[in-house]
Amino acid sequence: MPKGVILFGVVMIMVILIRGLLDAINPKFLWKISKGWKATKEPPNSYFISIRIFGIGSVILASLLFLLPYIIKR
Repeated sequence: MPKGVILFGVVMIMVILIRGLLDAINPKFLWKISKGWKATKEPPNSYFISIRIFGIGSVILASLLFLLPYIIKR
């Protein structure tokens, strides 16, 4: 497989991992950056809880994708 394809995959997994970590750690900060500037009021806490759960799921998925080659070799 060409090195560019592998590099692109690794970069995309890193983007998913970083975004997931930011969602899990501080979802209100990302909301203010991405959607807060166009909103008239802050969404309910359930929105932030669901974003945090999605972020944790993204971190788990990205971690599994990083470890997949090592899992398959065993």
